[in-house]
Order: sequence, then C-alpha cells, then structure tokens
Amino acid sequence: MPFPLDRDKAIAVTLCRRPTEARNLLSSLLDCYGITDYRVYIGVDVDERYEQLSEECVAVALDFAKHAPVHVEVYVNRPRLGIDEIKLDLMPRVFGHHDYAIFLEDDTPIARDGLRFFEAMNHQFAGEPRIWAVTGYNRYCEQETHERVLREEPYAVDRGRGFSPWGWAMWAVTWEQYVGEDAQHYREWCADKSGPTNGLFDHYFTEMFKRDGCYTVYPVMPRTNHTGAELAEHTPSREYLESNEMAPFGAWSQEMPDVPESFVWQRKW
Repeated sequence: MPFPLDRDKAIAVTLCRRPTEARNLLSSLLDCYGITDYRVYIGVDVDERYEQLSEECVAVALDFAKHAPVHVEVYVNRPRLGIDEIKLDLMPRVFGHHDYAIFLEDDTPIARDGLRFFEAMNHQFAGEPRIWAVTGYNRYCEQETHERVLREEPYAVDRGRGFSPWGWAMWAVTWEQYVGEDAQHYREWCADKSGPTNGLFDHYFTEMFKRDGCYTVYPVMPRTNHTGAELAEHTPSREYLESNEMAPFGAWSQEMPDVPESFVWQRKW
C-alpha cells in the first residue's frame, strides 16, 4: 500500500529465535489504536544455533507483512548480526525516512494505547532540551498502587536519567548525535571499554545521558512490558524475569480508551 515517507509514524521491530514472543508482540501491535497509520520495519536475525526457531521467526515476519493492514518491510540477516548490531543496521534504515521512531524487541509487547503514548511524547517533547528519548516501560508490583495510578495518574509522565530498552522511541537527531554515522560514536565507546558492540547498547545510552544531563521520559502507568525469559540474551531465568523485570500491572490490565495523539499528558516535574 502507498505510504508517504515524510510521516513520522514508524515502528522498528527486531526478532530472533523466539517465534512465540514474535507472534505475541506483533499481535499486540495489531491491537493498538492507530496502527494503520504506521510503517513497520522488521529485522530478523537467523541464529545458526537455533536455525529452525529462527526460520520460524522469518515466517512470522513475512506472514505479518503479507496480512497486516500496514506497510511492512522485512530484513533478514543470515548469519545473525546480534542484539545490538541488528539495531545499528535497522535504525538507520528507519531514520532515513522518519524523524522519530518507536523500537520494540520481540519480548516487549505494547498496550493497546501504547502507540498513542509514544505519539503524544513526540508532540510534547520533540525539540525540548534535555529530553532525548522515550520509553513505554515502568514497573510497580502492588494492586493498590495500580488502582491509585489508574484513578489519579493514568496519563502522567515522569523522567529519568537512565535508558530503558524495553520499548523505546527516539528522534533521529538523538541517534545521529549519540550513535553517529555507521555507529561511529558507539563503536568508539565500545572499543574504549574493550567491549563488544553486542551487549552494551543500553549501558552506552545510560552513561551518555547521565554525562550530558539528558532525560528519558516514561509513563507512570506502563505502556510496554518485558516478558521474555526463554532463550533470552541477558535474562537468566523466568524467576528472575518475574522478580525483577516483568511489570505485573500496566495499561494492558484493563481496557483503556483511545485518546488523540495531541492529548497533553501530565508532567510530574
């Protein structure tokens, strides 16, 4: 379907060796308010250690591209690039056409009003000094807290100095400043740390944002989650995930209405 490339509604997705998580993520996207306004870019790593599962992920992505009511581009990497190299390959493709993009990994499903959250953050914070990224993730674990948030702060946002990888968005200008052409800045930083480019992406942005006094904006009520433990890159077990990472409550815990992308969210600072 035709799609004007100058529109700022873009979603980047990376998949690897976990077809069940891939299906859940793409299903959550299709359920989102406003999804038909988007162009979706999918990068799939074919992990030679899990070839059958990886090829299943390729099939999931191609099926989504064939049947989803959105324009989809699928890029398959054989051999795999790795958890960060796939970002360094995919995001420049996206920012070649868009000034702002949402990024979701296979185990970061999004709430039904999650795209509206990311859209609103673009409206409210694009060009604002010190706001360099957005995340849909937050975490609290008590039913009482969720009930209070739902009652008092369903559309409140706060900010922090770190960077969360579990459902984020960024402006092209942020990417250019901190990652650079051909990921030069990021690769130089990894070399200084004597570390690989795969595995340090989140640490890099957290360190850079703290160094420069920049912030990530996040919702008080989570709009994205982290749900994957099996065959995960960094999460050691299902028990660890549930105790430390997965949010038990969020905007998926009840039906949330659609709101316009121009809706102004309440700042907590």
